[in-house]
Amino acid sequence: MEIIRGIDQIRSKHQHQAVVLGFFDGLHRGHQALIEKARFTADQSSPKSRVLLYTFDRHPLEIVDPARVPPLLTILEEKIKLASKFPLDYFLIDEFSQELSNLEPQVFLETIVAQILKPKNVIIGFNYRYGKDHQGNASTLLLNAKKLGIDVTVVEPEIVNQAPISSTRIRTLLREGNVGEAESLLGRRYSVQGKVVRGEGRGKALGVPTANLEIPQEKLIPRSGVYLGLVQVDGGKFGGLISVGKCPTFGGERLVVEAHLLDFQGNLYGKEVEIEFVAWCRDQETFASPEALAEKMKEDIALGRSLLASY
Repeated sequence: MEIIRGIDQIRSKHQHQAVVLGFFDGLHRGHQALIEKARFTADQSSPKSRVLLYTFDRHPLEIVDPARVPPLLTILEEKIKLASKFPLDYFLIDEFSQELSNLEPQVFLETIVAQILKPKNVIIGFNYRYGKDHQGNASTLLLNAKKLGIDVTVVEPEIVNQAPISSTRIRTLLREGNVGEAESLLGRRYSVQGKVVRGEGRGKALGVPTANLEIPQEKLIPRSGVYLGLVQVDGGKFGGLISVGKCPTFGGERLVVEAHLLDFQGNLYGKEVEIEFVAWCRDQETFASPEALAEKMKEDIALGRSLLASY
């Protein structure tokens, strides 16, 4: 997969193919269905046809209505990494600007899609919106793209438990701590990535050292609590207990994500770590003393070691 940063970097080899349009936060199973449909459409057209995914460098609401920007399931670099696992030839990241947000739907279709991307086929989700004030939708795209000689395929939603898969639905599940159901909609475990930074050192003092992660501000962090997790570092994967919260026993005020890795020896400071959330364990609790907290953590570790044996 070739990454193209900026629509001005489009070349003739990137044109005349199947183009998938959307923001794709999470690259969940619904988004994956769009990509698979685009791949099928391209292959049916010609063995040499290519698939291009067109997306933006930031959530459009950052420009249009910053107060309403949701926390992201995937920041840009995560999205690129995930996209490389799917049958895409090109991943185009356009800068979302005030100028772009003000384009009328027909102007966006004619100047960006038809004149620059020059697709033979466009593939969108059933709820795709485009143009100024989100005036454009699947119906208007179907109607107006046909006049420009572009075929449009609208992919219906993937249904799980009688409801469509969507980024909004997944965010709600994660805010509830329901990482298991979120996994079923994403098609993978939800994860966060960050650099290990120095914390207060309390875990080490209690005999249960933890790695404190610095998470990008725009990334969605699941509900506060203790989780079973899998931690990737230095090419290895370790079981672990993940704590999300404000350290109530010590009167903390800052949200912290920290992990205790099972059977790991070594220094994690400064390393990039990825945490996969496997299952919810319990709410955060306020303990009468650090010693009581340490005892509970050891119980969590024993239970986690037993449960994680099957992962």
